[in-house]
Amino acid sequence: MDTLLTAAVARPAACRLALYVGYVGLACCAAGAAAGRGGFAIGEDGETMSENGDGGRAITPGSHFRDCPRCPEMVVLPPGAFLMGSPDAEAGRHPTEGPVHPVMIDQAFAMGVHEVTFDEWDACVESGGCNGYRPKRRFLGRTMGGPRHPVIRVGWEDVPAYLAWLSHESGGRYRLPSEAEWEYAARAGTTTPYYTGDTMSRQEANFGRYFTGRPMPVGSYPANPFGLHDMLGNVAEWCEDCWNESYVGAPVDGSAWRSGDCERRVLRGGHWASGAEGFRTGDMPRDMRAASRTFGPPPSNWIRRAVKEGSRDVVIGFRVVRDL
Repeated sequence: MDTLLTAAVARPAACRLALYVGYVGLACCAAGAAAGRGGFAIGEDGETMSENGDGGRAITPGSHFRDCPRCPEMVVLPPGAFLMGSPDAEAGRHPTEGPVHPVMIDQAFAMGVHEVTFDEWDACVESGGCNGYRPKRRFLGRTMGGPRHPVIRVGWEDVPAYLAWLSHESGGRYRLPSEAEWEYAARAGTTTPYYTGDTMSRQEANFGRYFTGRPMPVGSYPANPFGLHDMLGNVAEWCEDCWNESYVGAPVDGSAWRSGDCERRVLRGGHWASGAEGFRTGDMPRDMRAASRTFGPPPSNWIRRAVKEGSRDVVIGFRVVRDL
């Protein structure tokens, strides 16, 4: 199962076929084909989603929409299958990334094009939601949060209030991604350690600087093949799952793993300081690989003891998923 070959397959709809020894994973965008459930309609020009089948148009992978002016921009991802985890030979691999196992996501879903921003969080607070919590925007003398920066210092315990507000505001069901959905979205049909290949540069993601680094405005770096920005780097992202030390017994249908150490929750994607040590610039963002995984609250250190509260941290944010 560790041996793999990736091939781009020419089809009327742009599809990517991942061929593995003993397994085939297919992530396919069927342009113009219905890929969702219910009567939702999504305009190709990114218009607001409605429940009344507005115009009778089908949910199409790659379509963008917003449910309200200050709601996150969403993109529809196709159903598909992939191998979750990392092969034994992958550089930087950790034992928690195995065993490699097939996962089938059989329904399209929408994911935030970007991490949730300070402006989007502020919209919740200004409407009386999010328990009135406004995260601090400075760290070690640096400004960390303009309107288009990813919201930080938002703990896993803070996120449900935002999701409840967003779901009420939009009429849709918003939630955190499962860990499997997150990795599926981060890989975007690729099978290499990063969606950019075997390596990733600082022209492709925000990582590798600690005392001199900070989050960048969302969308500052190129999107992955699914149209998602900053899946790797910028800020680490909460997932719904409880922490488990391996994938033994993990769900294979893309759902969240709701048993295990639920005092800890899965974090994915690395962040702006990934690969850095103090003042040294990092060149090996191993915790930014698509298969990399860790948990929050993060382990304590001298800085976090001074500035961290609960699971809130300056390197952690989140993005949302919407059921279709």
